[in-house]
Amino acid sequence: TAATITSTFALAQKHALIHMGDSGGKSSEEQNSMISGLWTAAFALGNFVGPTVGGPLISLLGFTGTTPVLQVWALIMLIFDCLVLGFSSSKNLFLKRRDKNSKPSLYEQIE
Repeated sequence: TAATITSTFALAQKHALIHMGDSGGKSSEEQNSMISGLWTAAFALGNFVGPTVGGPLISLLGFTGTTPVLQVWALIMLIFDCLVLGFSSSKNLFLKRRDKNSKPSLYEQIE
């Protein structure tokens, strides 16, 4: 779990900071703390809800009965992700460098 939260946090934090922009005079430290807290809370909520719902579901349907449930849930999330990406008003998902000949860096420092 730690590898998952660490590897995805950097990109999520970068995108959140881009979308937040100037948040009413909040300092960068306050913004980073808020993003980190929300990310960790969402991850912890998933770690709680998954076993809480999955345990009774496996008891009720059995292991092979829950496989289609997982597949349908993954399909719903795929459709949702495609809709969010397709209709997102943000065209600034990747920070571009000033030099047009260089490739955008995923972890470039936001200025």
